[in-house]
Amino acid sequence: MFESSYPLVFLAWFLGGFINGVSGMGAAMVALPIVACVLEMSEAVPATCLVAVTLAVYVAWMYRAHSRVAPIIPMLLGCIPGLIIGVCVLRVVPGIWLQGGLGAALIVYVAWQLLHRADTAHPESVRGCAVSGFASGFANAAISFSGPPVAIYALYVGWDKDTTRGTLSLYFLGISIC
Repeated sequence: MFESSYPLVFLAWFLGGFINGVSGMGAAMVALPIVACVLEMSEAVPATCLVAVTLAVYVAWMYRAHSRVAPIIPMLLGCIPGLIIGVCVLRVVPGIWLQGGLGAALIVYVAWQLLHRADTAHPESVRGCAVSGFASGFANAAISFSGPPVAIYALYVGWDKDTTRGTLSLYFLGISIC
């Protein structure tokens, strides 16, 4: 049976897919708030998780030739304590404060990037991967927003767009499983 909420859900995922196709991430970040307008969160979140995992598999497959596997392991190892701490913090700190904190951190990063134009990429490091994975896991568990920390790392080390899409889709697949 066709429900009246289906067109909005389809539109939400179309927009999310478009954003993901352009940037390599963000499908769930765009689609979930729209889907939550017409579905209960108990339905919207699991559906979003299933679509996000499917999308991560697809993008990882499409960009498999450009994926870098070495950074994934420390990112995922850093992500696990980040997930645990994010869940613990979410129980104590209101979600709106966490969202505001992440928003403020993104504004600071953008301001820093505008003021500090680096012409050369920085070397990759296990520590940098683990820290970005930790921050991503924390943000994912606390406010379901795991993309920015690892995307910032990809910019910091100078990955091209295909390497970023392939590598981060493998990471998002791993974090979705976690």
